[in-house]
Amino acid sequence: MPKYSNVAFFVDDLNSSFTINELNKLASSFKTVSLFSTSPVSASVLSKHSNVSNIEINFKEYSPGKIVFGNFGFLFQSIIKEFFLSSKYLFHLNLFKQKISELVRSIYLADEVTKKLSANNTQETLYYSFWFNQWATVLAFLNKKKQGSENCITRAHGIDIYEERIPYIHRIAFRWFQLKYITNVCSVSHKGASYLKNKYPYYQTKISSVYLGTNYSGINPFNEKNTFTIVSCAKIRNLKRIHLIPEILLHIDFPINWIHIGDEDKTDPDVQLLHLNLSVLQKNKPNVTIRLLGNLDNKEVLKFYENNSINLFVSVSKTEGLPVSMMEALSFGIPIMATDVGGCSEIVNQQTGFLISKEFDPQEIAKQIKAFSISEKNKDAFRIHAVEYWKNHFNSTDNFNQFLKKNIQSN
Repeated sequence: MPKYSNVAFFVDDLNSSFTINELNKLASSFKTVSLFSTSPVSASVLSKHSNVSNIEINFKEYSPGKIVFGNFGFLFQSIIKEFFLSSKYLFHLNLFKQKISELVRSIYLADEVTKKLSANNTQETLYYSFWFNQWATVLAFLNKKKQGSENCITRAHGIDIYEERIPYIHRIAFRWFQLKYITNVCSVSHKGASYLKNKYPYYQTKISSVYLGTNYSGINPFNEKNTFTIVSCAKIRNLKRIHLIPEILLHIDFPINWIHIGDEDKTDPDVQLLHLNLSVLQKNKPNVTIRLLGNLDNKEVLKFYENNSINLFVSVSKTEGLPVSMMEALSFGIPIMATDVGGCSEIVNQQTGFLISKEFDPQEIAKQIKAFSISEKNKDAFRIHAVEYWKNHFNSTDNFNQFLKKNIQSN
């Protein structure tokens, strides 16, 4: 058991398998869990744990002027420092104003968290943000206010790590403040931790890495004699580049099924490009069968892996953290082909599949898929070893226990 008996868990939403899994782990490890979420929480999720309480914060009493007046010294110094850390703010003043507004709102949230937890008489509480985002700023301010008396930790994934992904300014505003007052930052990939340590060497002792993980659900019913089947699983949006998969399949000359799981971001221009590429593919490649399943909940995704023979899981993202979708596929023994971005190389290797270049040639990748289809990697024996790799690296129970040990028990 960790030395803290209670935990306050801060998360943007509980609509994903990995955030729900994290809540389940916390509920079994702590006496009480105070859940702070920015989106509605399903009653079915809460009903599973009698020791989890969902605490809502509203902005009915939010008064920016009052917060600025009460924290003028801190805000003035922080805003000046942040502005002079990046000359790009000069060309994006409206964006800078937005970041200031977010900082003010974070102070309000920190005060509300203190009130809510005091009202619930929680003591010896660990403060844990699942993302290295505004909630982490809230906890940093809470820790600053209490002069470091709280244990405030955060996980970090992808978009909340790599600052070059941020449009226009290419920096995460007030990151220096987060790092100064957060107790521990735990990246879900070694590459993410290395990035943070190199960018912020002064705080490298606070930065570590522990993988997330998934639960074991069984072996995929692979049948080598079935039509070669690839699966992709992601929301259709620009970062995932799903439109590139039809470009690869245009160069495949043997029977192949492509199944995509995930709905569309209607506002993303890449969605139109995908449908254009699909139209070209359907006209020119009768050997390719396409199934777009749309959005499936996590149980449906796992059930699909459990009941359908799949040769290869495919990801062509231009950026990633360390995808839980890959961990889930690998737990079934499904080999993975993925672009070498983010932490993908920590799960995709010669034991589990193969990596491809971020800026790949679709024709060359088609050749690699064909080579895979006639290789030893497309055999049962390889898939058994792939599951072993998952067990040794991405078992959620083992990794969560390591997370507790590294980031909580040691403090």
